[in-house]
Amino acid sequence: MQPGMTGCRWGAAAAQARLIFAVSLQVFLTAGHGAEHSAAAATGTLGGIDLLGRYPTKLTAGDTEPEHARVWEFSGADIFRLTRFHLVAGQDLRLEMGAADLGIGRCADGALWAVVIPREGGTLLSQRTNQEQISHARLRFHPATVSRLFPSDTVFADGATNLVSQMRRIANHKMRSSWQAGGRAMIPEPKDMTVDVDTKSGPRRFFEVNTDAGTAHYWAAFEGGGVRPLPLAT
Repeated sequence: MQPGMTGCRWGAAAAQARLIFAVSLQVFLTAGHGAEHSAAAATGTLGGIDLLGRYPTKLTAGDTEPEHARVWEFSGADIFRLTRFHLVAGQDLRLEMGAADLGIGRCADGALWAVVIPREGGTLLSQRTNQEQISHARLRFHPATVSRLFPSDTVFADGATNLVSQMRRIANHKMRSSWQAGGRAMIPEPKDMTVDVDTKSGPRRFFEVNTDAGTAHYWAAFEGGGVRPLPLAT
């Protein structure tokens, strides 16, 4: 046998093995995706919900005139399930959740706010606060950006509608924190949003985000203003 032939044969065998593995893995993933798709179809919970299509808007800029502030609405029909959620603003803010329930506050001009409650836990990481476990997040944003925040492939119809009272309570408590007049919603610019998080350890974390600049300014003044738990029934 000539020198190097053993290496060539082992190399060819290894390449063939990698090809077989790759084909097998592709078959496995395709079958798994098909099974997941079939199960979702059977329960009527297919994703692909385009929230901008559900809550259309003609607005392309902000509107912070107090006399234009919108009365918002919210019901069980505005609750969805998310398979995941993450939001990053440069090095200043990272919000991560797995499965979660999403509530959308709305008006005739589209989506105004969101409340996200994790089903499987979520974390907040920032340069000011380190990593913390979260109870919920409430977001204010321009109506045209809702599908960018919540891509359609993560949004399902089968949200936990029994959370409607809790989500409304969170929204009412935090509405006066940004872009509002008398509890009615004003419209921020498309680049602007707020991320308002209650942590499981207690403090409330409030960030003003500029999506164009990729920055998040932390407002410590809100730390003591979280949503208080409801008293236990006696």
